[in-house]
Amino acid sequence: MEQADIPHRFTLVDGDRKGPDEPERTPGRRERNLVGTLELLRQLGDTLKRVEDRAQQSEARSTVLLQRANDEKAVADARLEVAEARARSAEARVDELEEWLDRIHEAIIREILPKIDDLVDEEVDDRVDREVS
Repeated sequence: MEQADIPHRFTLVDGDRKGPDEPERTPGRRERNLVGTLELLRQLGDTLKRVEDRAQQSEARSTVLLQRANDEKAVADARLEVAEARARSAEARVDELEEWLDRIHEAIIREILPKIDDLVDEEVDDRVDREVS
């Protein structure tokens, strides 16, 4: 392949001296500045390094925040379980108390009220008897 077939070739040269591999420059074309290009590449590398560092810091912070959130969720889940267990226990006690109240109510209606009615009837009968006599 001849040099004319190679569209662009960069070479390191001293000053303005043209080496055998350096193509003729086209008039008005910006002169390639290898040092400037290398400086830009260095700046790009520095920028990419800063972006990567920041991404790693963000990832580490996200990991810490995620762990903290998971820990707080675990605590909340445990508290919820305790609260649900207490609620179930309270419901069971309420159910048991309602059963006892039903039993007491039934006992009052079946056993105590008839006796009270009998006592009242006897007292009324006694009064009537006393008043008639």
